[in-house]
Amino acid sequence: MENNGSASEPKQADRASTGGVADSWRRLVETEGSVYGRVQLPRAKIEAMSHSAYVEPVVAATRSGDWVLEAGCGSGTISLALARRERRVVSLDISTAVLHNLQRNRDRLQSETAGALVVRPIQGDLEHLPFADGSFAAVINEGVIEHWLDRDARRAVLREMIRVVRPGGTVAVYVPNGRHPLVRWWELTRYPGYASSVAWHKYGARDLAEDLTAVGLRTVRVDGLSPYSTIAVWPNWFIFRALAAVVRRLLPAPRRLRLRWGFNLMAIGVVESGKPDRVEPS
Repeated sequence: MENNGSASEPKQADRASTGGVADSWRRLVETEGSVYGRVQLPRAKIEAMSHSAYVEPVVAATRSGDWVLEAGCGSGTISLALARRERRVVSLDISTAVLHNLQRNRDRLQSETAGALVVRPIQGDLEHLPFADGSFAAVINEGVIEHWLDRDARRAVLREMIRVVRPGGTVAVYVPNGRHPLVRWWELTRYPGYASSVAWHKYGARDLAEDLTAVGLRTVRVDGLSPYSTIAVWPNWFIFRALAAVVRRLLPAPRRLRLRWGFNLMAIGVVESGKPDRVEPS
């Protein structure tokens, strides 16, 4: 959709980082040789992501030219995909290495792409987002919130994301499916993404929905993503990747199967028209 109104650029506020999960992530990226600080994102990957289940719900809930925050941007794939769909994106991460890598990818892709890719990398901490209340039309958080192991701490971070979204805006959260039948196997075999030194809460669909509902989001819906990708995960051979692609194309994936076997879970909710409840959890 086109945005016929004027959406001013979100202004930064001075909100200090307090460490914890943020510092653990920064150490992982900058001292353990993580690929996040040096990955090159091909244009085809951004194009595919721009029409994926990670991006489409946010595109559907916003308008062209709206400001969207990716809170914890990592590689920046989702940020760049949203920008490809004409959203203006602020990409926040605690790691300067990650943000410099995102800038390099943005500048390279911009030279290959018609139309502007508006992506603003900003360093910051999810526990204290450096933005005024109601700065964004939507916030997206992929593969981050699960690293707060304490429930109340997770919900505090979710409340902080809600704070910077305007009334009626959208919060979209994507986490690994911690109840997937093969999670323990992936951990034992140290499959990429499951051997991180940063601990994570093993979300299931029910407690993910409970967390988003508890912090005041309404019309929360939860779903599973990419159930048939399990076929391609281990061993990661070409024949299994090809088989997974064929199965995805030919077979439907009922919601019950998606929630059980989905590689990731997504939860999406709408910010109430009034101010969200900011009372500290008991």
